[in-house]
Amino acid sequence: MGIMRTLKRDVGSQFAVSRNLKEPAMLRVRRAFWAVVYLIKAFKIGAKSIRHEALGSQVIYKGMKCFVSNWATSTAPTLSGDGFYERNCDRKEIKNVINARELYHRFEVGLNHYMSSWYGIDINRRLYPSTQPVKESSDNE
Repeated sequence: MGIMRTLKRDVGSQFAVSRNLKEPAMLRVRRAFWAVVYLIKAFKIGAKSIRHEALGSQVIYKGMKCFVSNWATSTAPTLSGDGFYERNCDRKEIKNVINARELYHRFEVGLNHYMSSWYGIDINRRLYPSTQPVKESSDNE
């Protein structure tokens, strides 16, 4: 999924949520503010994720170009390629491919993960903070 598609889906959903909840104008302004704040956080998370391989990242394993298909960043990931599939590959034999396409892929994976998983939750927590849990009294008092 492209970055623009992700942004359109998740930022646009905040406007839909506001409309569906029939929020007053001031709350809509607050939602827009927090949407921008957490969008900046999403870009920071995307930038940090460049340092680590993700699912679908290109690597060189025993001289072959492969892709990480499971357990990215673990000591024994699963790799696949053209007619190749191997589980529990030794991390010492894996070399990361670092090029513009790979860096973009890592950024996109990090951004998409935050936007699809936590973006809406973080905004709603700011707008509708939960109340403190009520202490339950024991019946034995």
